[in-house]
Amino acid sequence: MKNIGFAVDLGTTTIDYCLLKLDDGSMISNASIKNPQCLYGSDVINRILTITRDATFADVLKDQIINSLTACFTKMLKDNDFEPEDVKRICICGNTTMISILLKLDVACLGVAPFKPKLHDSVVVPAKQLFGYESLFDCEVFLSGCAGAFIGGDILAGIYYLKNTFKDEAFYKNNCLFIDLGTNGEMILYANDKLYGVSTACGPAFESCTRRQRIYGSTTIEAISLCLSSHKLLPNGSFRQEGVEKLTINNVELNSDILQSILLAKAAIAAGISVLCEQAHVRLDDIATVYLAGGFGFYLNVTHAIHIGLLPGQFKDIIKVVGNTSLNGAKLLLQTDDTSALLMNTIEVLNLATIPSYQEKFIENMYFQPFS
Repeated sequence: MKNIGFAVDLGTTTIDYCLLKLDDGSMISNASIKNPQCLYGSDVINRILTITRDATFADVLKDQIINSLTACFTKMLKDNDFEPEDVKRICICGNTTMISILLKLDVACLGVAPFKPKLHDSVVVPAKQLFGYESLFDCEVFLSGCAGAFIGGDILAGIYYLKNTFKDEAFYKNNCLFIDLGTNGEMILYANDKLYGVSTACGPAFESCTRRQRIYGSTTIEAISLCLSSHKLLPNGSFRQEGVEKLTINNVELNSDILQSILLAKAAIAAGISVLCEQAHVRLDDIATVYLAGGFGFYLNVTHAIHIGLLPGQFKDIIKVVGNTSLNGAKLLLQTDDTSALLMNTIEVLNLATIPSYQEKFIENMYFQPFS
């Protein structure tokens, strides 16, 4: 009998998972699938509304994840000559809505102010309880807790990974910023011996606004930057030449809807960074390291991101690309029995809706121009 486990990053758009040896943490296999819940909306708000309108969809959305994970796990085990009884532990990290749906907690509270989740601490449940009593899996399942409605276990797992991986470098020693750009743009700033967190709504802008063209967000950012450099695009996101409704550059077709989507998302991120620094009494120049996470961040050209005002110029030489920190955190958590390992109670989560300067900064950054 083997000693293996599954680590899962349960994302709003994508589910990444891998099979590991628990003895040494080495990876056996990994894969990724589209979250089947995308059928009910590209963001968590639409999925919350779906369940709120009809409570029967709470079961539907949970079953979609359970069925997908079961099928994926079973295939990966078969491909690598393992049996379900070899699986001794499963760790699932995800945002607050995704984990709440899995645990069948009320999610209506996540869609309206003051956004107080029913989910709090991480939990460990029997696989038979989560996957169904007919499930072939008979082990413990660790599900991540949260620091708030929009600072979920995926971000906490990311912080856990950074803390344990970069403990001899900048993390927790100097002012540092963790940015995870996905369907939401979550950011954690460590300054003055304290963690500050914000979440800004990006929607599908960075992950899928040009997905129908088989083009991903980082390539879209580059295309916008090149259009600005060639003076084909105005800072307000409109085309310089009258009558033009779309432009194609480097095989990326840009239209007003795509440009507006990116503009809104980049303004939200820029304003969020400004407010984090303001609330922590830290200047951009004081930040020593920026950890950029997520699939979008992995491929992002920093020069182009700075050119359109997504990131400040001060970050040019201090960015460390760290990949899927949620999945990497889940891998580490797979090997611990400490359900309190995630730092949900140590983050001061800032509510941007109650901070007047956020709206001001958002409006200031509604242009494709250097960070303001």
